[in-house]
Amino acid sequence: MRLFIGLINFILLLFVHVQTQAAVPPNMIVNPEKTELEQIQVLLGTPDSRVDFAKTKLTIDKIIDPTVDVEANLKLIDSMVADIEEMLEPDALELEKVLALRKYLYDSGAWNDEKPFSYDLADPLGQSKTSRLLHNYLRTRKGNCVSMPILHAILGRKLGLDMTLSTAPLHVFVIFTNEQGHSVNIEATSGGHPSRDIWYQQKIPMTKLAVSNGVYMKKLSDKEAVVVMAKDLASRYLADGRHKEAIELSNELIKGFPSYAPLYLVRGSSFYMLIEREFFDKYPEPDSLPAEFDKKYQYYMRQNNTSFRMAEILGWRDPNEMIAKQKKKEKKHMTAEEVEQFRLQIEAINRQNGAMMPFVHSSVPPRQGVSNPISSQPRFPTSPGLLPYPPNPNGKVQPFK
Repeated sequence: MRLFIGLINFILLLFVHVQTQAAVPPNMIVNPEKTELEQIQVLLGTPDSRVDFAKTKLTIDKIIDPTVDVEANLKLIDSMVADIEEMLEPDALELEKVLALRKYLYDSGAWNDEKPFSYDLADPLGQSKTSRLLHNYLRTRKGNCVSMPILHAILGRKLGLDMTLSTAPLHVFVIFTNEQGHSVNIEATSGGHPSRDIWYQQKIPMTKLAVSNGVYMKKLSDKEAVVVMAKDLASRYLADGRHKEAIELSNELIKGFPSYAPLYLVRGSSFYMLIEREFFDKYPEPDSLPAEFDKKYQYYMRQNNTSFRMAEILGWRDPNEMIAKQKKKEKKHMTAEEVEQFRLQIEAINRQNGAMMPFVHSSVPPRQGVSNPISSQPRFPTSPGLLPYPPNPNGKVQPFK
């Protein structure tokens, strides 16, 4: 009898477990006790056929801002899809769906309560902590080049359209592929209109090497799109001083999108910040580093340099180099104002590539008795007007504000 009762209890427990697992929608965090990294690993481990952009983005957003209500936002998105479907005939062609989606989002009308979604001119680079969150875009209807294309792709996919993401420096856009296999870029920040590859390459500085290596202008797989969404979390870790977590997450994301150069910049920058915190702040003089820390210091240095080197191999370039090439290309016909605008654009690009900061080579003096086969100088993200270490009286780089 005891054996029989025990068997019945086991079957009931197994049934409950299976039912619970089956009830968990794809891309949702199953166990709230999971670490943030484990939650991202769940998202990255989801097969492409089950990736849900809305659940993915909102899961990442909730890690960044715990006040995000995932379920409420998913219901709002579903209601938006229903509204768009009401604008369509039951047997609507995919082009009609594309046009209806564009109209719903960006044209003022009864379908959106005369409140179209538009670009947030108050924070065009998406620098505030919440500006890139999908929750914020849905609430304010003011977005940027991260939140706008992601919502566009989310709605398109729920309408049955083949839409995914692609990237350019400081930018994300949508790629729509029709039933004949022809792909078209859709620029969500410009009314959802089509845009050519050459337009991005002319307007946003990028190397041909970066394009050929798939860093930019690539039609992303669903997993790669998840990586691009999660890269904002890695940048947030770096900006918040959570350097080891930024490194761990970057390592995980690189597995899913090895050619995405911005991840190496976040990783390299995080190692620099560890170097500064654990060595430069404590031992400001080049010859004051205790010998017992040599091994760890060299390891951080190698990781810092190899990360930046990998980004360069993939096609990322120092902003000063990009400015020089652009000037040469323009044959110095740019006005002083145009040169300044271009410089600011480069700085903005590199803020997004790392922790919302531009990147430059640091002029840190080599440590006595410390050798590095790659470089004797770490490479560091800084911001306009800040001096490289250690020119100021305290021998420190001022923190980014």
